[in-house]
Amino acid sequence: MATPERPTQPQESESSLQGRVAEPSDSRAAGVIEKPVRSYGSFASYAKRIHKVVNPELRIADASAKQMDMIAKSLITRLATEAKDLALKEHNGNLHERDFEFACHLILPEDMAKRAIKAGERAIHVFDNYSPH
Repeated sequence: MATPERPTQPQESESSLQGRVAEPSDSRAAGVIEKPVRSYGSFASYAKRIHKVVNPELRIADASAKQMDMIAKSLITRLATEAKDLALKEHNGNLHERDFEFACHLILPEDMAKRAIKAGERAIHVFDNYSPH
């Protein structure tokens, strides 16, 4: 009994790869300095800091900090998506404070939304009134 052959993936020709692949020696020879990619990725360290302030005698596990990180990222993504959708419904190309305010009211529970809006207003006030020495 013959074994069925696995389908092979189509291979791309070298000409189709020319525009996408950059040779590292070419950029160094041309004097181009490539910036390293910076990762802004995690709120886990903040979760640990806040937990230490709230409950200093206990520690938070790394797995719990990762879960808090995932929750924070999910919430930020949902708020940003909802604010974007509200801005598009108003045929406005820009995101405004009120878009995020309405997104908070739609996504968060009532008391949590009020607290988030107050914290956001405080942060905007501090940002607007900041003057470096």
